[in-house]
Amino acid sequence: MNRLNIAGLALALMVGGPGLADSHGHKKHSHGIMKKMGQTMEGLTVKGGWARASTPGAKNAAAYVTIMNHGMKSDALIGVASDVSAKVELHSHKNDSGVMRMRQIVSVPVPAHTVAELKPGGDHIMLMGLKRPLKAGDHIMLRLSFQSGATETLKFMVMKKGGATKKKHNH
Repeated sequence: MNRLNIAGLALALMVGGPGLADSHGHKKHSHGIMKKMGQTMEGLTVKGGWARASTPGAKNAAAYVTIMNHGMKSDALIGVASDVSAKVELHSHKNDSGVMRMRQIVSVPVPAHTVAELKPGGDHIMLMGLKRPLKAGDHIMLRLSFQSGATETLKFMVMKKGGATKKKHNH
């Protein structure tokens, strides 16, 4: 898929509503958390994307995804874009003398024949400066960019803490 097709696909996804499109622009409908997206240019598969619902008044939220590299070359997630926040960064939790601290990272490596899991307590996507609250049951679109030039636009389901969509009483 060339960059022109990728740009057209991204535009079709933004304009075309909740359906996803394949490399020819044909709509695919998403069911559950996220429909299996298939292969990108460099043998990457992404699945299981979800974002944590924001608390009232929160300006930031986190999103998570699993990236599988079936290819022969290493790759890395180097950027994410979204229209739900002013800024998107890749972050990780690091132990700093016994205190867990969140830090921005440049990339998330995805070596050949491995899986990179962005998950709570580890590497994750930070949505900073939310333009609207993220409510459980909603969906957001994120565009992942890789070092190889591959991109994938994904539909992420918004879920409560821990990945559950059920409403719980919070203290």
